[in-house]
Amino acid sequence: MKNSFQGGGPQLASNDFQLEFDAEISYAGRWWSLNDHFNYRVTTEGMGITEQTFRRKTITSDFFEGEYTTHSVRANTKRTAEIWVYGDSQSVVSENVQRAIDWFTQDSYNLRVRLNEDVEILLCGGADYRVDRSHLMAHNKMAKITFTYDAHPDVSREVWL
Repeated sequence: MKNSFQGGGPQLASNDFQLEFDAEISYAGRWWSLNDHFNYRVTTEGMGITEQTFRRKTITSDFFEGEYTTHSVRANTKRTAEIWVYGDSQSVVSENVQRAIDWFTQDSYNLRVRLNEDVEILLCGGADYRVDRSHLMAHNKMAKITFTYDAHPDVSREVWL
């Protein structure tokens, strides 16, 4: 399943490197590409940003200065995915938008992000979203959906050789 794209893998290219990027989501027992460049295209800006926070228990004392952490664990991370949605007609765009919303609003799902041979698999929860189908988008038979989802702090990693 290394190349599950229509017409070959999407690649970001420059003079000195070539980067293959894909994002897939689990739904109904299979993986669906979010970056097939036919119905969907993911921007790489939001997918690459991760911020980790911790839930901490601290104590203070009447006899000692400062605060002391007694316990800390990683909290879920907030991540963003921006997806461009395409279609041959407005009804196809609407179907593709609804399909993407169904994927991201599941109670629990996996998201697999691949950069060349490095693969991260995230356990995610239902996302908040914003759909942009403004005048310019409607004329070009496209839409943009911005999802904000929670990802579990434990990330599974795979290396594809």
